[in-house]
Amino acid sequence: MDHLQHLFNTAFAAFDQGEFTQTIAACEAVLNINPAHPEAFHLLSHAHKALGNADLASALLYRAIALQPDHPQYHYNAAVNATESGNEQRAMTHYAQALRVQPDLPDALWNYGECLRMNEQFDLALACFERLVALGRSQYQGLWHRMAVCYASLNRHDEAQVMFLRAIDAGDTLTRWEYALHQLSLENFENGFQYYNDRFSCEGRNSVFCHNFPYPLWDGQLSEGQTILIHGEQGLGDELMFASLFNELIADAQKHQAHIVIACKPPVARLFADCFPDAEIRAHKVGEMPADVSDLNISAQLPMGHLQRLFRHCAADFDAHRGAYFKADKSRREYYAQRLIELGRERIDGKRRMRVGLMWGSNPAAVSAKFTRWSSQRSIHIALFERFAEFIDDIEFVSLQNAERGAEAALAPHLHIVDFSLDQADFFDTAALMANLDWVISVDTSVSHLAGGMAIPTWVPLMSRADWRHGRSRTESLWYHNTRYFRQRTANDWSGVLDEMHDALRIELNL
Repeated sequence: MDHLQHLFNTAFAAFDQGEFTQTIAACEAVLNINPAHPEAFHLLSHAHKALGNADLASALLYRAIALQPDHPQYHYNAAVNATESGNEQRAMTHYAQALRVQPDLPDALWNYGECLRMNEQFDLALACFERLVALGRSQYQGLWHRMAVCYASLNRHDEAQVMFLRAIDAGDTLTRWEYALHQLSLENFENGFQYYNDRFSCEGRNSVFCHNFPYPLWDGQLSEGQTILIHGEQGLGDELMFASLFNELIADAQKHQAHIVIACKPPVARLFADCFPDAEIRAHKVGEMPADVSDLNISAQLPMGHLQRLFRHCAADFDAHRGAYFKADKSRREYYAQRLIELGRERIDGKRRMRVGLMWGSNPAAVSAKFTRWSSQRSIHIALFERFAEFIDDIEFVSLQNAERGAEAALAPHLHIVDFSLDQADFFDTAALMANLDWVISVDTSVSHLAGGMAIPTWVPLMSRADWRHGRSRTESLWYHNTRYFRQRTANDWSGVLDEMHDALRIELNL
């Protein structure tokens, strides 16, 4: 054995024993003899990473790649480093390169498949996972779950069913949630809501959180004198949608001389108090400011989403309750009626145009990278709506954005958008503004649920893989009477959707 190989073996043995300082010294001795020794740079990278020097480790690994650019393990390690530093795109390029050189590298197939799945490249992700199965490497925890999600997203529902149940049998609690959403998207409500009620067993991995109120879970049965606490546990849009069940619940409670308390997010508290006067409303933010109900004699509690299983067993249950359940405060509605005239073109030329509310952007969801990405995917750049400018003589466009994105209206100057974004304190205000509109065009966000709950004619542009509540192919909402869908045919492509809306607007305007 020559001296160089002996030094490298010494470095490797030191690394294997966790002696990283000695590893570095031995690797540097190797490089003093042969400055172009890729394995020395590779091992040196590992040692510095183990000591917490991530940037230096990455630089050393790239020296190894420069010396041996087609080494699959180098690219795999570079992908892992890139993932840890938050550079997902760089990670994917390295995983792809590793698999070009060594197509059956199991860990690269696993990680690259997940990157592809999270970026909704489901066909390519599935190819990675199916290759793992073919290689007999199905021991990766969560493989059946990932394959189920891919099959479901590709509308291969029979195969998805098999994989979902296999993952559930393996005890994967997150799969129960994904399976619920899959079943609900197919409108299998009985089965879907059964699994949906297990959503809190995922330990937050599905970004659903429930405050642990110290009261027994309500079984759905009412008796005289009971006080039932219904509390929010998801997003604003969810609470606005779940509110479609409140009137039925409150009516049942009144029949039994029971009382309903609703704990909801602060932005909807005034609206709920105005629209559901026979219930008591408390502001509630899970984890930050849970509702204080210590002054009440609570008999039982129920997370708001559980109401669906009690009241919605089939499509007919939705059809029977699709009317308006939100209304606007009269004085606030009149305030916006006057403001619309003052700020719009009606004050200038006296022409009352069709008023169309625009909601083009969902506010970024900060709960996870997945939800932030989804928030971005379902938003549409306001400039794309400028194709509607040819209707400007007949339409007054009104922004329904809040202060966070309201200023983006300036990016579509030909639409002459009337902006109230700084006036919108909460959904009580938004409802009052919306009550003065003839039409609403809103991406899939809380505003679309408010418009639907007010039975205002509403058009919702949907991303190709829309949320479960919109079904797989529906053109009209199951939840709201006057809500119409315009679906992407190709992921991330809004042009066709807006062209379809453009033609529909022309018909509505009789042009």
